[in-house]
Amino acid sequence: MHYYQRTAKDIADELRTSITYGLGGNEAKRRQEKYGENAISKEKKAPVIIKFLSYFFDIFAMLLLGAALVSFVFGGDTGPRDALVILGIIFLNSTIGFIQEYRAEKIIETLQKVLPKKAVVLREGKESEVLASEIIPGDVLILDEGDDIPADARIVEENELNTNDFTLTGESVPQEKFSQIIKKEVGLTDIDNMVFAGTSVASGNAKAIVIATGMNTEFGKIACVTQQIEDEKSPLQKELSKSATKVARITIIIGIIIFLINIFLQKSFSFSLVFALSLAVAMVPEGLPATVSVALALAVKRMAKRKALVKKLSAVETLGSATVICSDKTGTITKNEMTVKEVLADFRHFHIKGIGYEPVGDFIEGEAKIRILPETLITLLEAGILCTNAKLIPPLDKEEQWKILGDPTEGSIIVLAEKAGISKKGLEIKNKEIFEIPFTSERKIMTVVVENKKGLFAYCKGAPNEVLDCCPSIQIGKEVKSIDEYKRKIMDHVDEYAKKGLRVLAIAYKSVNDRNNLCESNIENNLTFLGLIAMIDPPKEGVAEAVSIAQKAGIKVIMITGDYGLTASAVASRVGIVKDNYSVISGTELLKMEDTELSTILKSKDVVFARTAPEQKIRIVNVLQEQGQIVAVTGDGVNDAPALKKADIGVAMGIAGTDVSKEASEVILLDDNFKTIVAAVEEGRIVYDNLKKFVHYIFSSNVGELFSVVAGIILGVPMPILAIQILAVDLGTDVLPSLALAVDQKDEDVMNRPPRNQKERLLNKKMILGFFYIGIVMGVGAAVAFTITVLRDGWVWGQDWTGSLYFKATSVTYASLVFSQIVNVFDTHSGRQSILKSLFTNWYLIGACFCSMVMLSSFLYIPFFQNFLETRSLGIIEIISALSVGLAALISVKIKHFFTNRVKIIPQLKRENIS
Repeated sequence: MHYYQRTAKDIADELRTSITYGLGGNEAKRRQEKYGENAISKEKKAPVIIKFLSYFFDIFAMLLLGAALVSFVFGGDTGPRDALVILGIIFLNSTIGFIQEYRAEKIIETLQKVLPKKAVVLREGKESEVLASEIIPGDVLILDEGDDIPADARIVEENELNTNDFTLTGESVPQEKFSQIIKKEVGLTDIDNMVFAGTSVASGNAKAIVIATGMNTEFGKIACVTQQIEDEKSPLQKELSKSATKVARITIIIGIIIFLINIFLQKSFSFSLVFALSLAVAMVPEGLPATVSVALALAVKRMAKRKALVKKLSAVETLGSATVICSDKTGTITKNEMTVKEVLADFRHFHIKGIGYEPVGDFIEGEAKIRILPETLITLLEAGILCTNAKLIPPLDKEEQWKILGDPTEGSIIVLAEKAGISKKGLEIKNKEIFEIPFTSERKIMTVVVENKKGLFAYCKGAPNEVLDCCPSIQIGKEVKSIDEYKRKIMDHVDEYAKKGLRVLAIAYKSVNDRNNLCESNIENNLTFLGLIAMIDPPKEGVAEAVSIAQKAGIKVIMITGDYGLTASAVASRVGIVKDNYSVISGTELLKMEDTELSTILKSKDVVFARTAPEQKIRIVNVLQEQGQIVAVTGDGVNDAPALKKADIGVAMGIAGTDVSKEASEVILLDDNFKTIVAAVEEGRIVYDNLKKFVHYIFSSNVGELFSVVAGIILGVPMPILAIQILAVDLGTDVLPSLALAVDQKDEDVMNRPPRNQKERLLNKKMILGFFYIGIVMGVGAAVAFTITVLRDGWVWGQDWTGSLYFKATSVTYASLVFSQIVNVFDTHSGRQSILKSLFTNWYLIGACFCSMVMLSSFLYIPFFQNFLETRSLGIIEIISALSVGLAALISVKIKHFFTNRVKIIPQLKRENIS
């Protein structure tokens, strides 16, 4: 049996404590030794240096390390230089990877800050302030308004206790608490006779027996689950890793074959090894990690302009892969600002315009704007405003918004009255409060008695059923009638409002004659019913449109909230998350449900999850991930941290979010708006589309470099390009054009197609054929240009060739690859269009290619670079020879487009002829 199902006496007996005395000093010390500190413990992590060194052992890094070693030992005079450059590349790429390492330790540090430093407990019959870390099971907490709660405790006494449970439930409305037992089994969000670590007292006071401390609290369980969740690679990281493995295997196989061929041709061992080294350097895309990181960083900058702050670069593309968005309700989909939308007075129905706390909006009856409000409505508004303790705070400048200090429900009534021109401040001056009967969870109503020039009046607000029980009459116009014939109609209106997800309050009043006998039994009877006020936390502007865009893009949106099912389903329906056939599953129902049943429901219909606990949110994410879904989860409370970390992409709220939720997430929404998530998804898809472009571009270059070497072997000429010159292509002239591809414009259909299939590989058959096609043309063309150059300079077959003339020939190879890559980058950019049609759609690309030409000229003609890269100045004939390779690449691109378009057109023509 749970603690919430047991009496306070049973719990006190079990924990050997006294509700009136607390623990004795010696017993407290003994228990502190037994239970340890009331604190969030920190999981031991691998040292930072170990994490950093691990990045030197991925497959590309190992290949390059081997190349550096071979170069240093067998590379002759330039070997140490080449080895140093290669090691620099490894260090750069490893550093970039390490910087992106997820920082789980910070989440736990932030969780620790949430717990209070001190607390008041009963020790030996006296109230004592102790360190919160010294609190133990059996301690009796003394809680007052504003106190932070240091441990999980069962309430034994309370006086109008309300707690802020936002950190655990995600709901901002204060939770009413009581001390009575709860007989049935309920979820965490419905345990109203307990208080929990990490929450705080909003109002009232209480006495509670501590039942759990430290990692055994609900708060500690969140920390424990958060620490246990393994950091998984993003879809992009997995894809790049698979691609790297594939390329590395091909490189090793080809390298071994070329090495053996050279040995067979009776080349020296050192020559054969250095030749294989050049091959490895040619095939490894050294610039890819840095290029991907910079491209993602550019996307991060674009996303920041769209109000999404990305903490982890790989999260950009993960968002683009999302197939499911699990969204909170309050503050993400809704404004977290209670707003009165409907009023019933004089048995007339009024619709109220405006949303949020800004006191601007008209009263509409039918289709007409009401300019003069009926007296009963004015009395209702005055009664409502006098029954509030909240305050409406105007903005201090243009950047701020209207705010409510106090209960959001009461705040919405003040805003409603202000819309009618009724000021709370002015009303309170004319009406002096002399008595109040406060709201309690048992009574569900509250009443104030005020005095004005006309005498004493009692005003009452509360739950409709309870208020109606106190009302034998109703005011309609200037008449006061018996309520009997109206009661059923009033409750029909209440039900209608409730179905829309509106929270309903009833308002009543009466004149008080006996000021000397002010008590509940004398005041809360014979009231006159004035009407109903119905309010809701309204959806944010643009959310419904964003949900529609997400659904068109093949993304399922699921609402997971701590709020009640009726409210949650009404909001979900209003913004289009659910349509006709949907289920509302409460946290209690979820407890009884097997994963297989949950998985079936998630696959078959739209779902709204209500009154969910933190561990249930993780469970939902787990089930979705087991289905192969890429899951994005939004959250703002401490309770959301485990789910945010478990999800493929965690999205925290920047305004309402706790520090813990922000640390656990990869993306922070600066405007707390659901539509920003959808905008971020669009950016993620654009990133992946452009990523495919520059991966094609970079690997085309690698294949070109590879086949220039292979063609050299076939032609029987010296090595056409040096390892250092290959690096000058990969890390020099190729970099800016590939980055320019990262800012290509989006395809028009980017959000009209489903998320990419996770089984679809980045290096798929089509892409591999594409870059091998252009790469072979580039490589063979460059090798032919090299051969022509050495033959013109007097070389004969079988002769070793070194010195300045040889370096001039390798410079021709280098220039040939650069020229053909410029053709290739424009072809990659154009996609299905011709190069000319799309030439001026990306000015960054034009600028990048110009810079590449400047870089090429510098590498060929400036002495410093000539010495470092072993390049030489080229004459007009050599330049024409290199340009011819670029022309060959252009012709091959045109041929490819011709046959590609022909393949697409023929089936279309056949269909037209048949029709």
